[in-house]
Amino acid sequence: MSDVLHLLFLVKNDYYAITAKNIIKVCPYLPLQKLIGIEDYILGVFRYRTQMVPVIDMAKLFYQTYSSLRMGTRILVVEWTDKEESFPIGIMVDSILDTFRLQKKNIIKHYVHSDQKILGNFAHSDGHDAQIVTIKDIIQPELRKRIYAKVAKSNSE
Repeated sequence: MSDVLHLLFLVKNDYYAITAKNIIKVCPYLPLQKLIGIEDYILGVFRYRTQMVPVIDMAKLFYQTYSSLRMGTRILVVEWTDKEESFPIGIMVDSILDTFRLQKKNIIKHYVHSDQKILGNFAHSDGHDAQIVTIKDIIQPELRKRIYAKVAKSNSE
């Protein structure tokens, strides 16, 4: 298996890794338009080119506490794909640390059971054990439909 490029980022004091292939852009924190009546870990939306992009606060999603906005706070604009559809989603993280190539031999399996589908395997790179997260684990199809129903409504008003 070839190496797969991953992005290493920090949420609170924990390390996470996500494959770089679906990352469209990395942005500094931007002012967001609030969405009413949606989960509290969805902070709002911002315009990226011709689309409104919903932003998920990973700290709120993982730890039930909002991220602190700092100089290093970043929004990863990632592409969520489902069959023939694709949508941009923003993922707010505390900071981006590095990119690294992950080899299959450096994936550490865990055997902890959780009802949350977000719990993934671990990657070992340069002294860090980072939990691997995927877009589809973070954004379940039902949530994506609700988010984009709200975004579509705000685009038409």
